[in-house]
Amino acid sequence: MSVIGPLDVDSFHKAATAPPIVRRNSDGTVHTRIMIISDTHCATLTDGIAGAENTNFALPLPPSIDLLIHCGDLTNEGNTREYHEALDMLALIPAPVKLVMPGNHDLSLDRDWVISHLPSDLQNRQPEMNAAEANARYSDAQRLWTSRYERAQCDGITFLEEGMHSITLRNGAVLNIYASPYTPRFEDWAFAYSANEDRFNSYADTLSDATNISRRPVPLRSEQQVDIMITHGPPMRILDVVKIDDTMQDTPEEPALRISVGCPHLLRACMRARPLIHCFGHIHEGYGVKRVTWPLDADEVTSWRVTIQDWSEQTEAWSQRQVEPIGLAQDCGDTEHALFVNLREGNVLHRGKETVMINAAVMDKDLNPVNAPWVLDIDLPVAGGTGSESEG
Repeated sequence: MSVIGPLDVDSFHKAATAPPIVRRNSDGTVHTRIMIISDTHCATLTDGIAGAENTNFALPLPPSIDLLIHCGDLTNEGNTREYHEALDMLALIPAPVKLVMPGNHDLSLDRDWVISHLPSDLQNRQPEMNAAEANARYSDAQRLWTSRYERAQCDGITFLEEGMHSITLRNGAVLNIYASPYTPRFEDWAFAYSANEDRFNSYADTLSDATNISRRPVPLRSEQQVDIMITHGPPMRILDVVKIDDTMQDTPEEPALRISVGCPHLLRACMRARPLIHCFGHIHEGYGVKRVTWPLDADEVTSWRVTIQDWSEQTEAWSQRQVEPIGLAQDCGDTEHALFVNLREGNVLHRGKETVMINAAVMDKDLNPVNAPWVLDIDLPVAGGTGSESEG
């Protein structure tokens, strides 16, 4: 099946201190800079001064960012105060277009979760309330992020609901984006589905023993091209590994046992769509980047009506051949707090054959904001232009 192959590390992480002044290319594409973060959980951007406890999620940030993507978990428990803390942080990022999606911790943005925790939440994440108050709680949260008169839109933020979105950037680049905040159920958090439920594929493409619950599935490549997938959680076996027991320590003689906790249905949908970029977070331990080369028979592979277990075993076979995540970073100094991914020149993606996977969780597993934002440099087609990425 698929292999996840190595990149030229030096050019992949090559950081330009500033993008070229002339950013339009002769082939009808435009140089575009995308910053990706996730799982900020109310973190603030520090000043990045020497000796500070954390200088990775910090100011100043790189220049000339065309697009910011936040993959969810803006907060810890999704209350109004925390949303404004997240908005304070987002306001400091110099991007003209900012795309934001909730995650499982942004509780009040999931109406089903709010209503299902009446009259009170046993963990005290939601005050005791009646049905009318619960609906108002959800509506207030939605309004803050989606109303043209509220702070988020006034700050240039677009809140992404589940489904497809067409985004035109100020540099003329056009992006078809699929977004979904839903993740496999973990304890009692928002935007959850069961392990045997498929939220991302159409009924015809669902695994044989899975229950299809999709409302807005990832489209087929033949129906609509997806440039970027933004999900809160990772696909199975890609930047999704956690320790079975957090108390276990890694030693050279006996490394701690780890398991993959990503979604098999999401992997299937991603293999069908084969976007240029798939970014996510949720699994803080999975922070990193990989480049996936999809199998030549990906369309046939994703049409097989196999069980969830069979699909998991098939994907394990090729995932064992993947390289380790590309190193966490060059030292960007005090002027650019980010890790750079160069998808131009010698690292151009072959559309439909390769996908760069990014786990952009800012927090580590102990909720310390130690991970830097990812910044991708890529050439994208211009609205009305004829340019396109390499088809290989």
